[in-house]
Amino acid sequence: MIIFEEKKSVYSEKYVFLDFDGVISGYPHPINKSDFDKDKRYFQLFNVGTNVVKDSVSAPVRKDLLQNLKNLLHKSRAKLIISSSWRNHPDTTWRDKLEEVLNYYIFDITPTEEESGISDSDSRFTNCPRVFCRAYQIDFYCKKHKVKNYVVLDDLPLHEYKTEFPDLFKHFICTNNDNIPGNYGLTEFKAKKALEMLEGKRVNIKYNTLPIDFPKEEINKLKKQKSIGTFVNDKNMQFSYDIVTTRVDKDYNLYYIFDMVKAPWNECYTVMHRIELDDIEDHPFYDKLTKSQIKLISKYDKYAVLFLKKSK
Repeated sequence: MIIFEEKKSVYSEKYVFLDFDGVISGYPHPINKSDFDKDKRYFQLFNVGTNVVKDSVSAPVRKDLLQNLKNLLHKSRAKLIISSSWRNHPDTTWRDKLEEVLNYYIFDITPTEEESGISDSDSRFTNCPRVFCRAYQIDFYCKKHKVKNYVVLDDLPLHEYKTEFPDLFKHFICTNNDNIPGNYGLTEFKAKKALEMLEGKRVNIKYNTLPIDFPKEEINKLKKQKSIGTFVNDKNMQFSYDIVTTRVDKDYNLYYIFDMVKAPWNECYTVMHRIELDDIEDHPFYDKLTKSQIKLISKYDKYAVLFLKKSK
């Protein structure tokens, strides 16, 4: 492993907890190799995915977002803690490569299941285990090591658990709080806010919600609707949801995973999953669609199915 400036005196008592996907990768990012080769904003920092598909690109990283992280670390001299699920991958080559490109030492990782008692997606606790467990692991680390000055960079909506982890909420910068796909990730603005937070300045981060509408005849039913089921995605992750809705035309590119949306009845929801399709017969609930719904959706070349979970 490459070690950079490993003397402890070089680093401050500040900490940066780093997630990868959605922070330095941005979103949506190129998955197909041909698209990746055309997009010069990205490069492949490591290729150790567990479900690597032929001709696909695993964990692409956006150059400008990585540079923003590098600037934040070198200015703050904070200790870099990896909180991403990548930290548990058996192939640790990603660590050497990330240290090299950042010219910065990775100080530590958040606790594993063996140490903290919960896995990255422990379903015993909430309907949104991945989010809760990430917050729990960071909070566990901070308490164990008496960490006081830190910032958490993550695209997951950890702020949903501000009641359970009030201190973490004060140190959190969500890299997916703009509801604008092109502005996803550790932008220059968010990196600046993270530095201000580490310097002890008061930072007021507002987590935006994007309005979402529904057909008038469905609103009363949806307003009263509670959890209607669970869904298992292509990564074999199970989650519950309250509303499933299909989006076409202008709405197709408007809502993405972990976006916070506000319904006409003033309740907020989180987009837990998004499926992009171009054939109506591939709709996961095709057999439950009415003839008029099928006819309407079929007018468009592509559509997105969103699974929404009521926020706390």
